[in-house]
Amino acid sequence: MSGRSPSHTNRLPDWLVHVVVDDLPLNIILKDVDGRFLYVNHETCELIGQSAEQILGKTDFDLFPRDLAQNYRDDDHQVMRQGQPMTQVEPNLAGKVDRSVLVRKSPVLDPDGKLFGVIAAFSDVTAHEVAQADFEQEKFLFHTLLDHLPDFIYFKDRDSR
Repeated sequence: MSGRSPSHTNRLPDWLVHVVVDDLPLNIILKDVDGRFLYVNHETCELIGQSAEQILGKTDFDLFPRDLAQNYRDDDHQVMRQGQPMTQVEPNLAGKVDRSVLVRKSPVLDPDGKLFGVIAAFSDVTAHEVAQADFEQEKFLFHTLLDHLPDFIYFKDRDSR
């Protein structure tokens, strides 16, 4: 459904779509052109710490600090204006916890081809980002150590080459 009008061929029943979307280990949201939440799956409710009933109809500004909400809204506008998906890692705040999420946002068109809003799927990549930063720090320390040791260091393969 994203980026184009929904196809009526091979269409799944609505109830099955909701079952699949709610069981995915992803956060999925749908917003209208004004930024109001129209759909959030179970995973998103868990992340935000509110029920769907508490979230639906609200905007990012109702749920997140102003700077984050503005970033999310700016990205939504860019996706809708360009008519192209966007994938990036961005900050997210759930409860009082800062996180990094990998998000993909896509424009959504209604059956008549008119812009309807934005759909986003995102997952928490905080642990990956922390591990990557730790790896880069260890790599830096290793190279610093090797570059400043007074001894010669070399590596051989199994054939002593």
